Amino acid sequence: MRKLILMVVPALAMILGASRAVLSQSASTSAREGAQHGQGATMVPPPKPTGMEAPPVLWIDREIVPPEHAEAYTDVIHRILNQYSQHQVVFRTLGLTSALPDTNEFLFLIHFNSFAELDDFERKFAQAPPDYQKTMQSLEAQEADLRKSRQVMAAVFRPDLSYHADAGAAAKARLLWFDQFIVTLGKMPEYEADVKFLIAAYEKAGIDDHYFVYQTLAGAESQTMIVLHPMKALADWDHSAEIAKKVEKVLDAAGKKRMERLWKDQMPQGAGLSVERLYVLRPDLSQTSDKFAGYDPDFWRPKKEQ
Repeated sequence: MRKLILMVVPALAMILGASRAVLSQSASTSAREGAQHGQGATMVPPPKPTGMEAPPVLWIDREIVPPEHAEAYTDVIHRILNQYSQHQVVFRTLGLTSALPDTNEFLFLIHFNSFAELDDFERKFAQAPPDYQKTMQSLEAQEADLRKSRQVMAAVFRPDLSYHADAGAAAKARLLWFDQFIVTLGKMPEYEADVKFLIAAYEKAGIDDHYFVYQTLAGAESQTMIVLHPMKALADWDHSAEIAKKVEKVLDAAGKKRMERLWKDQMPQGAGLSVERLYVLRPDLSQTSDKFAGYDPDFWRPKKEQ
């Protein structure tokens, strides 16, 4: 764990009343039609967050744990986080467990302000007291023995492809919708143009939502994108029809035609397959800043029973 990230796809799904992400492969024809960067909706620059900014770098650690080991695994993670706390090590991570499709998956979104900060984190560990290093190495070995598999990815934030990416929204969430997909090689310009078209439509319609888009640099196939959508409850998905109507009202005929084409061409074919997961945020598996926890202190800093 020591060594251990979004509006595009889900936006279109929400607009059309779907419950899954779309547009993992944008058709080049739709992106070339008319004004490539916003036909049917006036383009505006992505808004700056009004609260906490999204982490520039995410270290994403997905671990599958056999059900019979889940309790022991959770205990080890608690002990690792306690070590960080006792030794005053700055370690910022959101810990989550899966709700769908698997229920024995743990996800850690470890955030850094830069890759240099990650280098510094590793360097400080190498300079830490021997007893601390030994304890951490032992706990990490136990963690490795308890898990079945692991995927680690490094990713960078794409503010130009995100929508209202205010980290405060994640702090007030209870669930996190996670979508991982691959943009077909050579299609990134078209993909980016279509995303910005959707962002413009959302902005013009005044949609109140938050998506964080990250692009992987290591640990996944080239041009892998990750969309994070914080949710307060599953009921958030019930607003799909309402959002669809609001967006439709701001699109002209050309915009509606483009939207229809995006929906038609979004069906995954081979590379570009979209994999969606739903996670539950776990304060006991997380270590957050006081500012982040301050958005919902009762959830992130619950008072311990006497």
